Amino acid sequence: MLSIIIANQISRLNFFSQEKVPKVVVEIYLFVCYTNLSVLFKGSDILFPFKEIAHLDKMIHEPARLAIMTALDACTLAEFLFLQELTGLTKGNLSSHLSKLEKAGYVSIDKHFVRQKIPHTTIRITREGRAAISKYWQKIDGIRQKTKGWNKKNS
Repeated sequence: MLSIIIANQISRLNFFSQEKVPKVVVEIYLFVCYTNLSVLFKGSDILFPFKEIAHLDKMIHEPARLAIMTALDACTLAEFLFLQELTGLTKGNLSSHLSKLEKAGYVSIDKHFVRQKIPHTTIRITREGRAAISKYWQKIDGIRQKTKGWNKKNS
């Protein structure tokens, strides 16, 4: 309750004016927040999910690659232009991200030419890629489940 009162006092101050939040108010607020978190997790087997977030697969966690992998997970294969339209990436940017995913073994890229002039590129998610994106979403869901009740427990 005290943390809510202090937070309300801090939010009422106009940060664009010359008024500054008194240092003691900020210190009290941080102490109360820390105390609430430690009470919330004291004696429980719930680990802070922040460390789990830091250990997410960085190859997939990047927003453009996450969009690519999620799209590919939903279908068997996709054409380059379809992925470009779906993600909103430029050709060069999409190509760069696909190269990184291919090096990681998450996608396979098949490029051939139609009538010897028109490039036709198809991208498939590999078994490893499907497993990686599935594991990624499971971790995200787990983190979300752990943090879902924080506001309820803290009130």
